[in-house]
Amino acid sequence: SSDLSLVDASQTSMSVIIIGVGNEKLGKIKIFEDTINLRDRQNGRAAARECLQVVEYNQNYLNKPLEMCKDIMRKLLTQILYYKQQQQGLTPQLPK
Repeated sequence: SSDLSLVDASQTSMSVIIIGVGNEKLGKIKIFEDTINLRDRQNGRAAARECLQVVEYNQNYLNKPLEMCKDIMRKLLTQILYYKQQQQGLTPQLPK
């Protein structure tokens, strides 16, 4: 299931970025975006970190592709830093 896959991904160095380019709402997918509070339904195991980013191009970035890229990279950098800090045994501190 999706929740199990994302919980598994949160244990690794993987980040998932979903970019919706059409006019459909991504509400059903966006519920997984808060990965840090996600638990898999099979055994209740919690996600180790946030690893999913959902971007709705038409709603937020239409004709602003550079702004979209900057926002995606900023969030991706946060995910990378969080993962690296965890791997070093540090308490992850997210940038402000």
